[in-house]
Amino acid sequence: MVLRSLLGVLTLPVWAPYKGVKQVIEEIQSEVQREQLDEQRIISKLTELQLQLELQEIDQEEYERHEGALMEHLAAAREYKRRLEEAGHRADF
Repeated sequence: MVLRSLLGVLTLPVWAPYKGVKQVIEEIQSEVQREQLDEQRIISKLTELQLQLELQEIDQEEYERHEGALMEHLAAAREYKRRLEEAGHRADF
């Protein structure tokens, strides 16, 4: 027990920066995942896209291309969440 504590103190200068960087990377990864799986955000983008079409800022072809990509993204996010829940994990992104 004492040896483990001593080893922890001696290796702190070496491992502390690594652990800090690792934690920051994990937090960034978690935030990116939340953003990618946020259904409300995807639906909001679909609404913005519809508005751009109605205001003639984009043509029908561009609208359909972007809409298709967003719909695929939404379906993939929902499927991923469904699989997480089936596996017994929380999917409250």
